[in-house]
Amino acid sequence: MVDDKYLGLNDLRQNLRDLLQHDIDEIEVNIKYFQDTLTSFQTKALPTPDEMMAKHKQKELDRDSFKATESALRNKEPFVVDKEVTKTYAEELFELEERTKGVYSLIDMLSKRQKMANQVSSGFPLLLQITKELTPFKQFWEISYKFSQKRLAWWDNKLNTINCVVLQDNINAWFKSLNNIKNFSQIVNYPKPKLVLDYIWSEIETFKSFLPMVMRLRAKGLEKRHYVEMSRMIK
Repeated sequence: MVDDKYLGLNDLRQNLRDLLQHDIDEIEVNIKYFQDTLTSFQTKALPTPDEMMAKHKQKELDRDSFKATESALRNKEPFVVDKEVTKTYAEELFELEERTKGVYSLIDMLSKRQKMANQVSSGFPLLLQITKELTPFKQFWEISYKFSQKRLAWWDNKLNTINCVVLQDNINAWFKSLNNIKNFSQIVNYPKPKLVLDYIWSEIETFKSFLPMVMRLRAKGLEKRHYVEMSRMIK
C-alpha cells in the first residue's frame, strides 16, 4: 500500500470517493435487510393449537410450550401464546435495533466524510421510514414475550403466590402500550399481526378486569375463614 504522503491530490480525492461509495453500499445492503425483515414481520403470527400439536407429535415442544398448547386447546383459543415463539421474535427485533444503531453511526461518519468532499449528505429517508414502522412491532412482541412468561402462572397458581403490585403494574403498562400500538401504528394494516395484537390485547384486558377482585382477595385483613366462606358461596 502506498503511503498517502506519496499520493497526488487526484489520488487522494479518488480514495475518498471510493471510501464514500463503500460506506453507501454497506448502508444500502443493511437497508435492504431491514426492509426484508419488516416485510417478514408484517406476516408473522402466533402458532395455532393445531400447529403446536403437530410439533408435539414430532417431539419438538418443551414442557412449557406443551402446557400452553393444552391450555389453548382446553379454552378453544385461536393462538398459543408460546414463550419460545414470542422470545424468538422479540430477540430478533432487539438484535435488529442494535444493528440499526450501528448503521446510523455509519451514516453519521459518512455525512462528515461527504462534507469533507464537498458533497451533499445522503439522507437515506427509507431507513427512517423502516425504523419507524419496525418500532411498534418490537414493542408488541416484547410485551407478548413478557406476557407469555406470566400468563399461565397468573391463571393457574394460587392467589397467595401472586404479587399483586407486580401484576397490576405489568397489566396496566402493557394495556396502555398496546392501546397506543392499536391506535397509532401500522400493525393494524396487516391481517396476521392484527389478529394476534387483538387477541393479546383482549387477554390483557381480561386480566385487567380481574385486577380489582384479585386485589381484594389478597387484602391483608382476609383470614382463612373468609376464604372458606367464599369457597362455599361459589360451589
